[in-house]
Amino acid sequence: MKQQKKSRTYLDIVKRQFARNKLALYSLHVIYVLLFIFIFADFLANDKPLIMKYKGEYYAPVLREYGVEMFGMQWQDEFKTQQWKLLASKFEEGDWAVWPVVPFGPNDYDLKRKLMPPNSTHLCGTDELGRDVLSQLIHGSRVSLLVGFVAVAIYVTIGMILGALAGFYGGWVDVIIQRLIEVMITFPRMFLIITIVAVVQTQSIINIMIILGLTGWTGVARFTRGEFLKVKNEDYVTAAKALGFSDFRTIFRHVLPNTLTPVLVTATFGVAAAILIESGLSFLGFGAPPEQATWGSLLSSARDMLPSGWWLTTFPGLAIFITVTVYNLVGEGLRDALDPRLKQ
Repeated sequence: MKQQKKSRTYLDIVKRQFARNKLALYSLHVIYVLLFIFIFADFLANDKPLIMKYKGEYYAPVLREYGVEMFGMQWQDEFKTQQWKLLASKFEEGDWAVWPVVPFGPNDYDLKRKLMPPNSTHLCGTDELGRDVLSQLIHGSRVSLLVGFVAVAIYVTIGMILGALAGFYGGWVDVIIQRLIEVMITFPRMFLIITIVAVVQTQSIINIMIILGLTGWTGVARFTRGEFLKVKNEDYVTAAKALGFSDFRTIFRHVLPNTLTPVLVTATFGVAAAILIESGLSFLGFGAPPEQATWGSLLSSARDMLPSGWWLTTFPGLAIFITVTVYNLVGEGLRDALDPRLKQ
């Protein structure tokens, strides 16, 4: 007797369709690598040892740094003013240290090594202050990805709520929200962001994330409104109303989960767009503070170094290009995989 074929869920179908798009699948693996760098940047590029044995005691300076910065801990007395490379040169017999793959911090200055092209010590070269470019790229990925994720989370939340209200209630609620959307899209987004940043004056990554989130919700709101208009007259919505469910429960528990497909695709493209905008703002000097390593600030500081300092633009530019490209490719793969008209 033939074994009955196991029925596939919608998620299984989406996974299979997505796997057929090899470019999107490879891009997803690149995103996994970027997320790994995002999480473990301090362990990949740092001027402090990962772990070391000194005078018979074991220490984990990178982990201790988290405690100092986040929980108010103090460095041990012998490490308060000690430079770690100088400390390593004083190691005695039995002392040892395990260093990160890139043994330089993003703000580790060395004027004797300024504007060095890529070599065995500095794989991506150094900038005009002798800082390791690869270390800045690794730590800059944190800024770019964090801005992308948080900004998208903010404007997706705003867009879904406003779009859901407009599509579910219609009438004057829909009119007001639609006019608000039209007002927002009247202003070019980049100029609007620059104007707000200039008014705020304080350079902060948090400000950039909030501003990007507050100016990017219009597309999500229109997609969500359109999906609500399509499904709000379905039988399950009518049944929910007949059972006396509150509008809040009907909207956010029954209707919204069935309208998330275009929102997920928009969010994926939105991460790429937010990274690109943040890089542009940093390039123009409106982004992160000067002491914060970002891909855009690396490009900005390299403008006066061309053509001799070609590596200062090549590697940050490649980082931005690869990141934006893989997110767009994953977004296209999701869009195709979630399309119900595709053959299963």
